[in-house]
Amino acid sequence: MLTRWNDFGFGDLDRTFLALGELRNEMERAFSDFDRGFGLRRIYGDAHAGPRTEITDNGEALVVRAEVPGMDEKDLDITLEGKALTIRGKREVSAMDGYTVHRRERGSFEFSRAFSLPCKVDGDKVSAALKDGVLELTLPKVPDAKPRQITIGSN
Repeated sequence: MLTRWNDFGFGDLDRTFLALGELRNEMERAFSDFDRGFGLRRIYGDAHAGPRTEITDNGEALVVRAEVPGMDEKDLDITLEGKALTIRGKREVSAMDGYTVHRRERGSFEFSRAFSLPCKVDGDKVSAALKDGVLELTLPKVPDAKPRQITIGSN
């Protein structure tokens, strides 16, 4: 075994700092991976424990788009309670009759994502559509939550 030689007698100190550096790298990696959706990270490819989602505001309504590839309407459960929106989904995958699985990278999974909406929405007028693996929810705002134009008058 080769050891690094040091005239100054700091060999043990160097090894200590090297070990501390490796420990720091491991801790940083552990904390950066902590909030990733452990099993779902493979399915969605990033730090979410569910579908990639965006929420936009067009002034009249909030529009929520979520990527849910391979899922049907029956696989999804969407609830709205006040300003809390929850999207749940479950996909069951099994081999087709008469087939044997040799490799499976698209397994069964389920997810639940909850969002706190920035304003109140009219729950009776919410609409949902699923097309090409993208779930789109349109959440009309209640009249009190819509932006108002204020005109300036002269006295």
